[in-house]
Amino acid sequence: MKYKSVWTYVAASLLVSTTLSACGGVKLNLQAAATNGVQPTAVITPTLAVTPGATETSAATATPYATNTATETSTTNAVSATDTPSSGSSISTGTPDNTIATANPNAANTSFATALPLGKESIKVSVKDSEFFYKLDMPKGAVVNAILSVDAGSPDPAKLTMYDEKQSYITNITVAVGKSDTLSHIFNNEGGTTVYLVLQGNSSVSLQATAMPQNDGGTGVDAGDTTDTATPVSLGSLSGLLGDDDNQDFYLITLPKSGGTLSVIYKTNDNVKLTILNEKAGYVNDTQAARNDDKPASIETILPAEEGGKWYLEFSGSGAYTSTVRFTNQNDGNSGGDAGASADRAVPVTPGRYTGLLGGDDTDDYYSIDLPKSGGVLSVTFQSTHDVKLTLHDNNDGYVADTTAQNGDNAPAAIQYILPSGQGGTWYLQFSGDGNYNFNVSFTGQNDAGSGKDAGDSVDAALAVTSPEFSGMLGGADTEDFYKIPGMMGHKVSVTYDGTGRLKVTMHTATGDYIADTSVEGSGTAELSDDSSNTADYVLEFSGGDGTYSVKISK
Repeated sequence: MKYKSVWTYVAASLLVSTTLSACGGVKLNLQAAATNGVQPTAVITPTLAVTPGATETSAATATPYATNTATETSTTNAVSATDTPSSGSSISTGTPDNTIATANPNAANTSFATALPLGKESIKVSVKDSEFFYKLDMPKGAVVNAILSVDAGSPDPAKLTMYDEKQSYITNITVAVGKSDTLSHIFNNEGGTTVYLVLQGNSSVSLQATAMPQNDGGTGVDAGDTTDTATPVSLGSLSGLLGDDDNQDFYLITLPKSGGTLSVIYKTNDNVKLTILNEKAGYVNDTQAARNDDKPASIETILPAEEGGKWYLEFSGSGAYTSTVRFTNQNDGNSGGDAGASADRAVPVTPGRYTGLLGGDDTDDYYSIDLPKSGGVLSVTFQSTHDVKLTLHDNNDGYVADTTAQNGDNAPAAIQYILPSGQGGTWYLQFSGDGNYNFNVSFTGQNDAGSGKDAGDSVDAALAVTSPEFSGMLGGADTEDFYKIPGMMGHKVSVTYDGTGRLKVTMHTATGDYIADTSVEGSGTAELSDDSSNTADYVLEFSGGDGTYSVKISK
């Protein structure tokens, strides 16, 4: 026995179930649905009382009631029910949830699940009171551009909406009749694989879409979004793109630990901030660049010795940016690096002219100079572009003197210090502050009484004089000069002094007994004599003061 039934049911968003009983116990179940543009279908489920040994056949066909009002040039909207569901079940139609299967894989692209893939070529499509879904494969962190053109003569504008791979709304545009516009979006490294485009309206349109990977730092991808995922780059030219989901680009640069200057100049077509982070991802410095700036933004950071390693550049904001990243080694004291920040890491120098640099974390530069122990004058003059202090330390790293130079000073700052005999060794120059500086260091050995050295600092160590006229100097650590005068030259002493403070002159016997004294200040002259008509040798002691003196002995 064979039964055949064909049903055509026309209804919109209506579910009808009819159960018929026919001879032989046939049961008919009719379902029809019209949702999301899927055509209603008639389903017949025969239930037969089969006589043992008999052969029975059942068939179900579906006839769509009408065609979709929105037509695509390359897609038909027919649904065939070749699979027979169990009694009482409903056929799943297209739905904005790509986890639910459509009724037919050949159904029209009226849902996320049935979205048609877009190729490189532009497509032509007419849409009326409906939605068409398209999808575009893309790499993570890509830039998506969709160009929508609405034909002249179309009844209405068209709307294009973009969704991400999770079907979450991103953005949209509405394009007027006879116009074109571009729907764009920049994804970060968290977004990618697929983007959906949904077309709506009452128009004839052309649609073309591309998904191009970013090329931040010439890497062919989007730069990392954190220090942990920072993109390694080399010094030199560096460009990238920011906007939409991608509002941070981190780059990793490796810097030498010799000390130097990290500098970046950059410009943008929108608004981008640059932040420099050290190897511990700690904030160091930042600057801002905007579209209408008269000149590129620039930033400079000075690294002391041992503070290189892996540093970070963070670009944040919106827009394309281009930059140049440089690192210049310091050359403090012609060392090819940064002068050390303590006496035990001082850069050795000899008398001559040098330059140095301070700033950022580089706040101190130490230089060492070896001085003879014959006595002499250590002189340092220097200038600075900002505010730099010079401190002089002795061979025990003890404080001796200091002075400061500032930009705009009329004359260089200076320190002059006189070392007595026996007090040379390794001394230190400490520059501290911020700025470029240049300095000149010199050491002139003393020549008290033409001896080529410092006069002795006691009666027993008195320097023997061979001429009735001689000169010497005092100051700094050299606080006393002793001379042994032959009695035959005379016992009348005239002293001319040129310096600061008070210079005291004392006459002693050859064994150190006191005879007489006098003193002189500034640019003055003093007289001293022994009226005892003594013809024995004697000793002259000069003490105090800071300057030079001239002596004339007469009878």
